[in-house]
Amino acid sequence: MKIKSNNPYWGLSEEARWELYRKEVYDKGFFLRRDFMLPPHPKVLAVDTTLMTTLLKKVLEKPLGKEVDRAHHVDEALEYVKKKEYDLILSASRIFWGDVERLMDALSKIPYRGVTLLYTGLFREEAADVMKETNMDGFILKGYGLPHFMKAMGWEEDNWD
Repeated sequence: MKIKSNNPYWGLSEEARWELYRKEVYDKGFFLRRDFMLPPHPKVLAVDTTLMTTLLKKVLEKPLGKEVDRAHHVDEALEYVKKKEYDLILSASRIFWGDVERLMDALSKIPYRGVTLLYTGLFREEAADVMKETNMDGFILKGYGLPHFMKAMGWEEDNWD
């Protein structure tokens, strides 16, 4: 069965993804290291500071429904993950330095089978470095990257007004 996807990286090696990112996809504001399929209404956990998770939850609930939870620090996120299976965790680089690494380390021991993406206001190069160092599945740059990512996943684009 051939999968139809708006994901420009679909089916490429990580090396080919970086090449494409540098040449064509750079302005979309997201990078994915591997292929993954998320359901139409994934269970999402956003991990960031209080204000950002509130805003992110509100934005994501429009196209995805009510399956969006928020955690304001790593310990809270880990408690959520132990109680509920998430398809996607969006972890911001704004949580205390070192906590992204701690989150990823703890998720590997649970074990967590979903997708982990860095949702960040860092510059692209810094976001790529954090993603590589923590072994996350990709990054989304805050602001303009999220709508492009949502479209690539095939989620409702109509609600992005």
